[in-house]
Amino acid sequence: MAQSFFQRLLGFKEAPDTYLSQSQTEGLVLFEKDAKGSLTYRNFHRPGSSSALRRVGIRASLILTQIRLLAYEGSKPMIDVPLTDERLHQMNFTVENTETLCIAFDAALFQPTWSGQLEYRFHTPQAQRFIELLPAKSSPTHPPK
Repeated sequence: MAQSFFQRLLGFKEAPDTYLSQSQTEGLVLFEKDAKGSLTYRNFHRPGSSSALRRVGIRASLILTQIRLLAYEGSKPMIDVPLTDERLHQMNFTVENTETLCIAFDAALFQPTWSGQLEYRFHTPQAQRFIELLPAKSSPTHPPK
């Protein structure tokens, strides 16, 4: 699909078709394209960078398949966690203001040299549905139906 002038001007790139076709192969459950949101860093430290509090705007594709949870900003993966991964149970999933999915977790969960808290917020009318279909509160071996 062609991008608007403003998307090109602001540097937003749609997720490559390969991600969507791979997601369909994995059993696409939910898909939110071009979700506006933010990434908040709290008490964040990584080699060469630190921030007590910083929030940046994002536009992402949010994908839930039978196998994993994915979020891409253009072609850059932000979240890619298999539903059978124990780390999924250490992530906090909430709905804020009925249409904002918040995914918060300790930065060291996926990057051992990082510390602090990462909070991804995605504005989507499907926020509650994403949480209902995530196996985070059930056994990690049972994918969504």
